[in-house]
Amino acid sequence: MKDRVHHLLKADTSPSIVPLEATIAEIDRETEKYEAIQAYMDAELTPQTRKVLDLRFRQKLKYREIATELGISEVAVYKHLAQGIRKLKQKFNP
Repeated sequence: MKDRVHHLLKADTSPSIVPLEATIAEIDRETEKYEAIQAYMDAELTPQTRKVLDLRFRQKLKYREIATELGISEVAVYKHLAQGIRKLKQKFNP
């Protein structure tokens, strides 16, 4: 058992080599996606919906915490999230 674990650990620690250009290109693509989503959110979502999405997905708050923070009901939080996610899916995952 000990030998098997040691062998697996050796296999997992071998470095993977990725060309720097490929990594930079991937970072650029992800940055462009993020900027496109942010621009769409700024243009198409209400400030309240943007704030709810931010609190939920960036700050990882629960519905109750978002409701308390913004002074709205949990039902309103749910509706803002549903509306924001629906619009984002329609735009970026047609």
